[in-house]
Amino acid sequence: MKLSKFFSLEEFTRSDTARKLKISNEPTPEHVQNLSDMCVNLLDPIREAWGQPLIVSSGYRGYKLNAAVKGSKTSAHCFGLAADLVPVDSRDIDEFKAFVPKFLKKSGLPYDQWIDEERTTMVKGVPQVSRWGHIGYRDRKGRQRRQNLITTDGKTYKPLG
Repeated sequence: MKLSKFFSLEEFTRSDTARKLKISNEPTPEHVQNLSDMCVNLLDPIREAWGQPLIVSSGYRGYKLNAAVKGSKTSAHCFGLAADLVPVDSRDIDEFKAFVPKFLKKSGLPYDQWIDEERTTMVKGVPQVSRWGHIGYRDRKGRQRRQNLITTDGKTYKPLG
């Protein structure tokens, strides 16, 4: 099912964790509408301005899936109001993470949060770094606070810039 010009529902609901743990990740009709609104009003304009496809690395997460991935209990992902994005070419991640907040400021598009995220985990004794951008359309209360933040641990957030 197409949500917008550039994004499909499948991109927002696929999850290796859900599949592995046999967790249903089907959004309600309200959540599908939220996803569509976010895509049409925020993600499509970002994608259009970026000029290259984007990968939704985490989109809609039902409460069970959100708990399984240790997401925030107040996560906008659970309402279809947030997405984690990376450019198709991972070498462009620094450029993409710098581009989005500048584009959001220049465009005046309404949004809740842009979070420059990074985590380092150890895999067989070797540090592995994951990097992505989190974009929230609205928070659970419907606010669009236009926050630009950065985190390296998912717990401590600082203003970006």
